[in-house]
Amino acid sequence: MKILMLNYEYPPIGGGGGVISKNIAEGLVALDNEVHVLTSNFNQLPEISKPVADLKIIRLKVKRAKNHQSNPVEMLDWIMKTKNFCKTYLEQHSFDICFSNFVMPGGEVALFLKEKFNLNFVVISHGHDVPWVHSKRLWPLYLLGYTKIKKVLNKAELIFVQTPKMLQNILRFNSSSEQKAVVIPNGFSQSIIKQKSSSKTFTVVFAGRLVNQKSPDILIQSFISFLDSGAAGELLIYGDGPLRKHLQVIVDGSGYGMKIKFSGKVVHSEVIDALHSSDLYVTTSLNEGMSMSMIEAAAVGLPIITTPVSGANQLINEHNGIVVPFNDAEKTATAIQNIYSNWMNGKSLVDQNKLVEIRKKYNWDVICTQYNNQLKLLMK
Repeated sequence: MKILMLNYEYPPIGGGGGVISKNIAEGLVALDNEVHVLTSNFNQLPEISKPVADLKIIRLKVKRAKNHQSNPVEMLDWIMKTKNFCKTYLEQHSFDICFSNFVMPGGEVALFLKEKFNLNFVVISHGHDVPWVHSKRLWPLYLLGYTKIKKVLNKAELIFVQTPKMLQNILRFNSSSEQKAVVIPNGFSQSIIKQKSSSKTFTVVFAGRLVNQKSPDILIQSFISFLDSGAAGELLIYGDGPLRKHLQVIVDGSGYGMKIKFSGKVVHSEVIDALHSSDLYVTTSLNEGMSMSMIEAAAVGLPIITTPVSGANQLINEHNGIVVPFNDAEKTATAIQNIYSNWMNGKSLVDQNKLVEIRKKYNWDVICTQYNNQLKLLMK
């Protein structure tokens, strides 16, 4: 198959949605498909690149001020410029299917291509692109785009979501999507699995954007309480975002600046190394599609503390972690203390059977085969 993939952010730009699309694109190429990706340029990245055979990345010059996030005006600019680029590009290249990341803005371009070039499309939702996930923050955008989001969902051949919770949200918004919605989880790359190193210091790790959605302030407050109880350890925070300065002020005021460390935005391999040398992964997010970092931490074999976000109940149970309430620093601190006590006594919370299950089910090789099979069915 020859596949046109759309995503306004693609690594090294953006967050989890871009990483997911990169893994799917590379996985589909490994299964003998040709994939062309239309995305955004930023900070003088190459306009055209071919990281592997049959994978072509085209970065269009668009308005984008920040690496880690984009605003509605910038997304609209990407939509307009991608549509304009496609008017010529699709006259020169024929595709079997369009694979849109995000119902909006990607779906808006995919819908345009269907109407102008009769190119069928599938769409993958990454969570917040469908109402009413972030109802307080995004409700004006949801209202403005309400009709178009409905139309994208109705015109798509398939709608991919990562979790049953995401499926429930889509069906609440658009019940007619039920017959073409497919749940396929996110995954991890087999290459991240290696021998885990032991640590002399109890080390907690977090990886993600420092934005309100992730509630990193709750994580830091809980770890400060953990240290205040007399426990010993360090918290490593990988990622950057608009809350960085505010969080640094909290840490500096706590007196634990040597034990709570910000690494900023780093390459993915550094995060994987940190997971292998740490003892616990904690996330206090208010909302996720299906957290890539959580999957990778689970696959490495770390115990996990998480809020009940989408995907948590598939990945985490009493055999490999603890689920804590949203916005509850006290219970999060207690959960960290419980894992710490096990660590001090040389006990592992992670059951090996659960670890084997995760590594088998959430492997990108397995998951991309599922995407490939679904797309091939459309070709018949």
